[in-house]
Amino acid sequence: MTLFIGKLSRGPVVRWNSQPIERTTSLKYLGVILDEKLNWISHIQEQGAKAVSQYQQLCCNSRTKMGAKSKTQRDTLPNSYKEDAPLWV
Repeated sequence: MTLFIGKLSRGPVVRWNSQPIERTTSLKYLGVILDEKLNWISHIQEQGAKAVSQYQQLCCNSRTKMGAKSKTQRDTLPNSYKEDAPLWV
């Protein structure tokens, strides 16, 4: 006698108009992501990853623009303006 203990590796095949429908572990409905247990863990993880990605992009963009702006001003100003800069501040 053989006894297999473990999680079923695949679920039943569900068809719609003779086309198989793929099983997923989560479902997105009205912007909310629910997993198999109908809890919020997958939604919170995805929103957290999205926030981190947007924050990193914002930091990258602000650093690039400010760095480019200051370098452009430094390179384009004539030397006389650079020497007189304390007067304008």
